[in-house]
Formats: sequence, C-alpha cells, structure tokens
Amino acid sequence: MTPTAIPQTLIQACFVSLFLLPSLALPQSCPMPIDPGEDFVDNFYEDPGAAACYAVNLSQTNGVGATGDPNAIYAQTFYTVAPGYQLVVLGTFPNSRFLSATLYDSHLTTISTNYLFDYQFPPLFSTMTNPFTVGMPFTPKQMYGFTVSFGGTMGTIAPGCGTTSTFGQTVFDATQIHTGYTWNDAVYPPPPAPFPVHMTGANTGGIVQIRDYDDFGYEHKGTLPTPTVVIVRELSDGCAITAKQATSTNNPTGQPIVSVAASLNLKNAQLPWLNQPQIVAHREYYGTAAITPTETYPNDTFAGQQAQWVRSSDWVGRNNTAAAYISTLLPQADLTSFLSGASLMRIRFQLPGMPTIPCNPTNDTCVLTGNEALRYFSLEFTTTTLSTYIPPSTLSAGEADVLWALDDSSLVKSSQGQVTLIVGITSTVPAGVTSANGYTYFNLGPYLTTEAPGFNSLLIRNLLANPAFPCSTFNVPNYTMEYNNVGGFMGAYVPTVDFPAATTVFGAAHSPGRANTCADVPAAPTPNFNFPRTPV
Repeated sequence: MTPTAIPQTLIQACFVSLFLLPSLALPQSCPMPIDPGEDFVDNFYEDPGAAACYAVNLSQTNGVGATGDPNAIYAQTFYTVAPGYQLVVLGTFPNSRFLSATLYDSHLTTISTNYLFDYQFPPLFSTMTNPFTVGMPFTPKQMYGFTVSFGGTMGTIAPGCGTTSTFGQTVFDATQIHTGYTWNDAVYPPPPAPFPVHMTGANTGGIVQIRDYDDFGYEHKGTLPTPTVVIVRELSDGCAITAKQATSTNNPTGQPIVSVAASLNLKNAQLPWLNQPQIVAHREYYGTAAITPTETYPNDTFAGQQAQWVRSSDWVGRNNTAAAYISTLLPQADLTSFLSGASLMRIRFQLPGMPTIPCNPTNDTCVLTGNEALRYFSLEFTTTTLSTYIPPSTLSAGEADVLWALDDSSLVKSSQGQVTLIVGITSTVPAGVTSANGYTYFNLGPYLTTEAPGFNSLLIRNLLANPAFPCSTFNVPNYTMEYNNVGGFMGAYVPTVDFPAATTVFGAAHSPGRANTCADVPAAPTPNFNFPRTPV
C-alpha cells in the first residue's frame, strides 16, 4: 500500500491526541470498600468502579504532538519522588509492532535498569500471555504491570492489598539521578563558561512513558483498547490511595504524586517535575557542535547522493532506548527547487527482513519468529534549527520537529527489499511512478502548512536491531557520519537521496548499487566542530 492510499481519517482516528485525565464520574463510594479475599488488582483496578476511584489514565498523544513518530502512540505520566509510596503501572498488551516502558529522571535521562522492551514484560497473571514472545499469537485483554519505587520498605500488607500478579517483580528505581552522560569529567573538551556542574545524587521526579508503535488496534477482535493506568500505592499497608489524592495536594506529601495534565511536548514546557537547567545543559553539551565534535569522513557522493547522514549524539532527551537515529540536513539549493515544485525527491535504500506483526483482519495468527532484522523502520520528514552554543539559561533550539513519517509497512518493496520512494508536493503522481514499477509515491504538500515548521531534513529511526544484522543505524557510532572511507557503516541500507526534475518519466525502479560495507572497518574519523547540527 502506498502512503497516498492510507485514509487520512483513519490515521487521524488512530493517532489523535488524547489527554485522558482521571474519570470525572467517580463512584458514589470512593474510596471503595476493600474485599480482604481479593487481590490488589481486583480491589483497585479490575472493577470499573474501582478503576474510576483509584486508577489515573496516562495521557496519550501521537508522535506529532510529542515531536516523535506519528505512527506511534506515546502514553505518559509525570511523577514526584514521594517516600512512603510507590507507583503501580498496569497496561494491556497492544496489537502492535513494538512496545516499551521507560522511566526518566528529572534530567529526562534513564539508566539501564529502568526500561523494558516488549518481549521482557512478564504477563500480569499466570493465565495470561505476552504476544511479543517468539511464536506467541496476539490475544486481546492480556495485561502487564510494573512498579516504580521511591525507596522505602513495604510494611505489613493489609488483607486485600497483596497480590498474586507480577507487577512487583519488575521494579524501576526512581530515587537516583543517572550517573552517565556527565560533563563533570570532561570526556569532550571542557564546556564554555558559565556551564553548570552536572548534578547527580537524589532524584526529585520525572516521567514514566509507554511507547506503542504501529498499533493496529482491536477493531477486528471486537474489543476496545484499555488505557494504561498508574495507581499510587502506600508502603504502610500496601493499599492504594484514590486518584484524586494522587493527583492533588490532598495527601500527606502536600503535592501531586502523579500528573497527566501537563503538556507532552517538552520543548517549551517549564514543568516542576523536571530540572530544566540540567536538561538544557544536556542538550547544549551533547547537541551543540561547539562543544561535542562530530566525527567526520569525506562526503558521500555515491550515485549523486545529496544527503550526508549522521547518527544522533550520545544524549537525547527522553531517548527511546530501543532506537538509533541517523539524520541529514538537505542542501538548500535542492530544497528550494523541491519546494518550488521544479524537482522531486528520490530516496532509495534496501529494507531488511521486517516482522509480520501486528496482526490485521487478513493475518490473524502472525507471530514474531526471532529472525527479524529490525522490529521497526521509519523515515521522518523533519525540520531542525541550526544553532551554535547557547548559554544554558534558556531553552535551546536545534531539535527536530516532525511533519510526518512513513513506516516500513507503507513502502513498496521489491523481492530483495529494495525501496524507491518518490516525494513530491502535489497529489499528481509522476509518470511511471507505480507500485508495479517498484515505486512508492508520497505527497508531502499537505504537511507543508503555515502552521507546520519548514521542511529541511530527514531522519531514519530503527528499533530493536537483531544482533545478527550488522547494517542498521545502530552500527553507526554516535555523532559520526554514516559514510566512511570504505563505503559506509550501513552499506546498501543507507538511503541515497537525489532530486530528479519534476518532468522526469520514470522507468522501472532500480537500486543505486551500493556494496555491503557494513562489516568493513574504516579508518579513524576526523573530529569536526563545524559540521552542521542534525536533528535528534
């Protein structure tokens, strides 16, 4: 299916931004009576009345609202580290391509023990299954859960507040700031004055985020998706406090313990849960060429290549720990011609073996095999603002805003996985650009609105690369050019971008013919402080 064949109404319906706050229609009795013979999940979530009383729905948006991938759904809650409490997060396994859960500290950074990929989630109860397990088909209403710890020890659990579920087996530690990604030890040249010291030690708050990519929904199963929720649990007796108490000052801490009311787009948000000066300093130190050098090789000129791809820097705010990104700024002369309609954009690359999940009405028993090269691929049309060093007293420019993204399922592929994408700014499909000829056509025009930022860059996102596949974006070192003196870290899998005339009549699509150089060892790159900054 080509991107132009996807109904926009369906896309909007699937990925519309939803800000799901605690239910306004609370049960008549809240808090509700606790049944001592029941489980924690039963007493505080399973019954609809209990869920309305105790559970806080995570806010949801698509990637456009969160400067991410519009084919993804992002659900999150802010949290305050509140000793004496813990968070219980409960969700339903989606019918999708990828799922993850990540805990970020007040610097929008995580550590290796604070995230889970979908295949690592234990089902909530022994009677349930995880559809991201190799060979396991999707079944609706299968749940998962995990705990966010604020420190402290659980007291004597009251009857009805214990559990036979698995949410207590997976614990994220929210008490400490990450120790990596620091400039205190000057891995790169020392930052310019007056750069702040990187703060470590105790954490004060942050974000819990769930990522759900390419969710096909439950329509063909006859059920509706269940929102991910967070329940605040007291350590004194193991029971839950009400959603109203958890999200207001009406609790012993005197402040909200969780909140979903704040904006998901953090670029312009001054949020009390986050340490904005430290976040800005991270962005400047790891994202500004005046401080951290880009490792460069000679420019890629293969087959008329007009894109110089670079992997993102070491630190990315709210980084998807399953992802690796490469991006490129496009030449201004080519952009001017393209945006005037005088030329088209042609993007050619090879796609590796991708999963058959998520299931759909015509493929209801698809499963992961474990042999997939990548879990997910997307190409994003973005804009980024060039910047040099900005003192960390203000939020910096330089991150990418997303106009739209195409995932791998949207692209016509040859039997060898070859993709030839033609991008224009009108709905008129150029002569010869047909799926039979091996082409995908995408009309970028509707996304170039006065409300949207200007288009000047591209970004490639890979998720969960198979260790046996050496040609993904993960193979490119951070802040290093993809192309190198032996041909490139991604070989034929890197996109070759050029700008043929709008009057071109296209014949059968063909590969640019790049060699597979992924395993070749290049010479050391040259540090360059003046390479154009790329989006992250």
